[in-house]
Amino acid sequence: MALGSRLEIQSPRSMKRATQFAKATLKGTLSLLYSTVNTLYRKQNVAMFHTGRCGSQVLGDMLNQHPMIFWAGEIFQQHMKDKRKKAPNFVERTIDASRCTKASGIYGFETKHLPQLHFAEWCINMALGDYVSLLRKLDFQKFIILHRENYLRRTISVEVLGKTKAPHSRSEVRAVTKVSIDIDGSNGRIPLLDLFHSLDEHYGMLKDLVAPEEILFLRYEQDILEDPRKAYRKICQFLRIEDAHPTVDLKRTNPFAYEELIENLDEVRAALRNTKYRWMLDD
Repeated sequence: MALGSRLEIQSPRSMKRATQFAKATLKGTLSLLYSTVNTLYRKQNVAMFHTGRCGSQVLGDMLNQHPMIFWAGEIFQQHMKDKRKKAPNFVERTIDASRCTKASGIYGFETKHLPQLHFAEWCINMALGDYVSLLRKLDFQKFIILHRENYLRRTISVEVLGKTKAPHSRSEVRAVTKVSIDIDGSNGRIPLLDLFHSLDEHYGMLKDLVAPEEILFLRYEQDILEDPRKAYRKICQFLRIEDAHPTVDLKRTNPFAYEELIENLDEVRAALRNTKYRWMLDD
């Protein structure tokens, strides 16, 4: 049988396999080429740490408006619902896949640095110190810590999100969503004071792991709450780039008094009154 005849009678299955192989080979080659070009072009890699509900989204939106920056956001969040054990190189592959997505002079992403968030055993599953060491190995030389110091306000925001499923708003929020704060963990949550102590502990660990010249501290209450452009400008100075004058498109989701937001406010006051967190009640 002639060669042409043999080619003509190839099965659809073998043709499909050949096509898939060719596509995979091309994709791998292009990915490697793109990664190499991007690495040569990129000047800075930036890692931001926070615990969520602290203004990171509005800040990330502003950073993504800068022509030099590709801000990828919370790249591990999409993996949180899949609680199967991840491959040993899952963390490194996730970061590399993200930063090869788009060519830019500066790449940045965010990690929620709590064991019940991105550091869960089914996600990053690493000690904080080991994770920071891995980031250094991947050429991350700049670190941003975003801290919402009023943990009570953050807790309210988490509870409201659980009810509304609306993490952000582009218009002024007028309807109040009232929530109950779990004081003693009876609803399966971490007891309130234990949670606050854990937040303190993990922020303290971060500060000890990163050298002062490599780190920018941002405080939600001082740098984002009234005008997020303040935090944005600090980041531009930290990265030694010009302010690109971004727009601010998101609004606060819970700009209400505690009396309007907390169903069991008396219990919360009693729990915090004789602790170092009592100042949070004055907000």
